[in-house]
Amino acid sequence: MPISPAALLKQLIEAKGESQKAIALSWLDRWATTAARPLSITTVSPRLSNALSDQLDGWQFYFGTPQRAAILLDVLEATDAEREVLLGGAAERLAGYGAARVVVDLHDLGGDCVAMLTAMDKTILATLLPAVILLTADQWARLPMAYSERVDALKLVKIASDDEALEEISARHNALVVSSRPPRNPVTGAVCFSRWAALAWERGQLTMSPEDAVGRFVRDGALPELPAVESAHRLDALGIEAQDPVNTVVGPMLWRRLQALADGTLDAPAASRLGEARAYGIMGASTDDERVRAALAAAGLPTEEAVDSKALARALARASLRPTPATVLRCECAWHLLNAPNPPSLVGHPRVHTHSAVAKTTPLQRLAAAIAGRTATDWELDPLLEGAISAIDPAGAEVTELKHARAWLIYGGHCVVGRDVAVADPLERLARLLAHPAPAAGAAAHEVGVEQDQASFAILVPLMEPAVLEREVLAQVPPSGMWSGLTET
Repeated sequence: MPISPAALLKQLIEAKGESQKAIALSWLDRWATTAARPLSITTVSPRLSNALSDQLDGWQFYFGTPQRAAILLDVLEATDAEREVLLGGAAERLAGYGAARVVVDLHDLGGDCVAMLTAMDKTILATLLPAVILLTADQWARLPMAYSERVDALKLVKIASDDEALEEISARHNALVVSSRPPRNPVTGAVCFSRWAALAWERGQLTMSPEDAVGRFVRDGALPELPAVESAHRLDALGIEAQDPVNTVVGPMLWRRLQALADGTLDAPAASRLGEARAYGIMGASTDDERVRAALAAAGLPTEEAVDSKALARALARASLRPTPATVLRCECAWHLLNAPNPPSLVGHPRVHTHSAVAKTTPLQRLAAAIAGRTATDWELDPLLEGAISAIDPAGAEVTELKHARAWLIYGGHCVVGRDVAVADPLERLARLLAHPAPAAGAAAHEVGVEQDQASFAILVPLMEPAVLEREVLAQVPPSGMWSGLTET
């Protein structure tokens, strides 16, 4: 006579020479290395005892998923033949285990059990049967006898912990789950919105989100999943660190909160929203403001400055008068990039505006730039900067401003005199000068009242070709202050 699966399971445990709790702990250690939802020994060990007693919840726990069954069979070191017997027996026992169409979890609701069941009879149980109802031991004791007699339509299960409730819910893969806490995917841990109706008992009434969950489940066989989030709109694309979630709401409030997480409308910091989305295994969406700020930060632009419309106008006007570094201004829900490049991802964004302001240099700046690096010779040739002013402003449109600038530069001591560059061979250039034909007119210089040995020499300058006089040549001639009585002939 072939051995029963339960007897074979007991035989394998005895062959290991370890207690049931030790076997359960070995199974739990291996389970902890997977990415699945963590479990506790208070859940794992009793389920093993139930499986040895041939109870369905024990077989469902260990053989309801291939992953759990494989871990148990590895721990027991079962042979291929023994594995075939156990897996086949589990399949026969669990054939109709998950046939319930709805699971109603009342174990964590603090209301009157009888009043809650009466309300369910008029709403949920009037439409979806068979049903599994999860109760605490206290709720079970207060249950009217009429409910325990409806064995054809209701399965009442006593629950001692949240983990046990989740196990019962996970065992009914296709049933609608009416509970304050969401069902999770046993592998990824993600919330299964397609079969969760968030339940609450408030002021003597059962409330659900979505409100038409039962009717939609009957019509479509599933509830809508969360909307997909575009890759560019994902919270984790912002490059931020997630914060541990502190949210403790359940029921319809949690359902609405997770919906807002997915569509980016939840009013909370991005880091806390990202942590909460990861805790529930869903994809959170970022807001448009967060995406703009992330793009600006990635481009290395400065932190935005909040201004009103008047301050914005002043900043733009000021940028046209003086050089302004890259600036980001936030005004009335829009960003203004002043002398800053627009990141490619924000080109064409309706709330991001760019402003390029090339500041006009002042007369003082232009004159200071024109005389920068002047040598002593340059100052001898143009001591009052008349030539520099004429070169800057030939039309004389800003002559008054330039003269004010000249006064500030000269009398304020802001002029730097550079050193003249010595000519390698000044005599050669002077020879070229003197090699010209005798001039039609000339200039003679002599000093009056000076002893003969102190007299300075004079240079006849050919006025017919003044271009021959180069600045470097004149730099070798003594300053004009040594001359006196200069006359033209």
